[in-house]
Amino acid sequence: MKLKTVAKGAATDIDKALSASLSKEEIERVTGIIAEAMEQAVNKVSDRSIELCIGHLNPNTDLAHQIQQDIKRKQDTIITNLNSLR
Repeated sequence: MKLKTVAKGAATDIDKALSASLSKEEIERVTGIIAEAMEQAVNKVSDRSIELCIGHLNPNTDLAHQIQQDIKRKQDTIITNLNSLR
């Protein structure tokens, strides 16, 4: 599932939960807020995962570096998806 779909769905759910309907521009702003929150959460989780991996593995081993690079690539992909929401 694309992050844009998740953010748009959340914005639509928020719109339904409010007593007054949001304009198209307001829904887009809410979608941006949700996307930003998702990006921050992904960054925090990714950073924590990297810290845990390095803490449990010797940082001088190829495996630890490989895991760190893989997590970074996945984080960059997620950030690219989130940036496409804007």
